[in-house]
Amino acid sequence: AQIAAAIDAGNVERASQLLRQASQLGTLTEPSAAHWRDEISRRQGDARSQQLAQLVSLRIGAGKLVEPAADSAKAYLAQLRRMPSDPKGLASAATAELQQALLLKVRDAAAQSNSDDLDRWLAEARALGVSPTRISAAMRATPPAATAPPVLSQSERLARLVEDRINDGRLLEPSADSALAY
Repeated sequence: AQIAAAIDAGNVERASQLLRQASQLGTLTEPSAAHWRDEISRRQGDARSQQLAQLVSLRIGAGKLVEPAADSAKAYLAQLRRMPSDPKGLASAATAELQQALLLKVRDAAAQSNSDDLDRWLAEARALGVSPTRISAAMRATPPAATAPPVLSQSERLARLVEDRINDGRLLEPSADSALAY
């Protein structure tokens, strides 16, 4: 009962400790002990899977998609995919998230006509199983344009310069950069 309560509370370490004690004292039958070992192992695997999925997301957010090799979204996704079970589909969701991030890199490299970066991101996307259709669509997409400052007419530009010089107290001097000059 104590082992079950510890597991239900999410305290897997406590459940492991209680299981060891019960095994040493012989208070659990072997089938019961085996059941609890399996349950604790499953819960530990689930917790590790969730941790790896979070690390994938965090590394994507930090722009660490493939580098550094041991601390990147790609590295943590590989570990997540090697987990024995994934009942919540965390590996699939993390894969989709990394694929999307790679497609954004492909799009940006294609828009900048940077062939080295484009080749690199294409290889990574293909290795992760991104479909050729999605890759083609990303290469055709245009990245969102940066908002350009509004173009001012000559009179608007001069009016702003006059206003700035008045605010600075430069009404007459210097002769070429004063409110009077503009």
